Amino acid sequence: MSEHEGTPSTLAFLIHDDEVLLGIKQKKVGAGLYNGYGGKVEEQDGGDIEKTMVRETEEEIAVTPTEYQKIAEVQFHNPLDDARLGKMYVHVYLVTEWQGEPTDSDEMRGLEWFKRNEVPYGSMLKSDAWWLEKVLGGGTWKASVKYDKDWNFIESESTIEQVEKL
Repeated sequence: MSEHEGTPSTLAFLIHDDEVLLGIKQKKVGAGLYNGYGGKVEEQDGGDIEKTMVRETEEEIAVTPTEYQKIAEVQFHNPLDDARLGKMYVHVYLVTEWQGEPTDSDEMRGLEWFKRNEVPYGSMLKSDAWWLEKVLGGGTWKASVKYDKDWNFIESESTIEQVEKL
């Protein structure tokens, strides 16, 4: 996998005890499915991935992350004509402390806490059961995820490996 190939983006998951907070995406990639919260690096972020993660989490669920750790980098190959969304390089964070109360927004609704072993993978993007389950289990990871034109996950063309550091 080429280093950092694709649109730099973030994905965050609030963690409390043995639970993870998910919401139903309202727009763009994964609309109508459970996911974490995040988005692309914008000009106001000055290219800073952590600033992007904090801003996106504030915009999408109205909390400000104060303690967090980057746990994965995932390159997504999505079947979209928009080049910015077709190939995305996503920095994945677990957020363990935050300010504010998670709240629905126009981008994320139906926020719900799930036990880590009861994450509704059947109501998420098809690759999530393959990579996110590993990532939520601990350690740091690098992955490349490929979808075909009909959003079918192509596991044989996808890779994941646990790494010492990101």
